[in-house]
Amino acid sequence: MSDSINDDDLICVYCKKIFQSSPLTLVPCGWVICSSHFDEYNGILVCRNCCDLHVVYKNECFSTKSIEIKYENYKLEKSIKQIKTDINELEQIKKEPESYIYEHFSNLINQADIQREQIKILIDQYFDRILDYLNLTKEEHVSKIVEKTNFQNFDLESFQNHIEIVKNILNRNTDLSNDDLDTYSIIIGSYKNKLKDILKCLTGHRNFELTEISPDIECDNIFGKLIIEQKQKYPSSKIDLNQMENEK
Repeated sequence: MSDSINDDDLICVYCKKIFQSSPLTLVPCGWVICSSHFDEYNGILVCRNCCDLHVVYKNECFSTKSIEIKYENYKLEKSIKQIKTDINELEQIKKEPESYIYEHFSNLINQADIQREQIKILIDQYFDRILDYLNLTKEEHVSKIVEKTNFQNFDLESFQNHIEIVKNILNRNTDLSNDDLDTYSIIIGSYKNKLKDILKCLTGHRNFELTEISPDIECDNIFGKLIIEQKQKYPSSKIDLNQMENEK
């Protein structure tokens, strides 16, 4: 593998980045792009680089061996650089492992605090919208009380007299038939509905009610949860590097 690979050979003409997935050569124009771009458009895309726009199908494209080899070499070089960086970090951690642990969990604690504050803000914003609407609606209905003629003109004394009449009839007649009792039950029910209707006219005959908090809220799904993952132990490589070096 060479010490350095020319990144210009690895640039996708579609996204202008180093290949993010296996490179594919377009047919018939010959441009090379990340194969993943086809996945974004169900295996079909329009070539952006040709003067005459044309459709390209993934199943008609092919892989160019020389470009694939350069891409694989690039990924290996990148992995080796990352391993060297990881080694340097591990050397520093070995000097002060306590600091690493403190920093790791401090970051998690800070993240939890930030998410808690974000949730508080969202809850406040949600209930502020409800409170603003209720306050506005309250003032609107208060300002229209004089317009509620059904409420203003309702004769409460006359209504009470009707109730007393029904009450007296029931007290005097203890042997009423079931049909008579059903009739008076309907009359009393209509009186109750009349009272409700008078009250509802104050709120425009609309019922306002705030539901209770659901006991089935999945906090983990809404707020985020702490995941404790058991890290996988990777098997040691059984490749004999010395033998490979001697075979070259």
